[in-house]
Amino acid sequence: MRSLVFEGKTWEIYEELRKKDKKLHQTLCKLIKEMHQRRSC
Repeated sequence: MRSLVFEGKTWEIYEELRKKDKKLHQTLCKLIKEMHQRRSC
């Protein structure tokens, strides 16, 4: 299993953006899943 690491205040900034844009988290999760699938092949 892999981990996504946020450094410094990037997590706080991401949380603020996610609250403003509800689709941001969904899109990020989708991209991470696609990247994981490509790497697994």
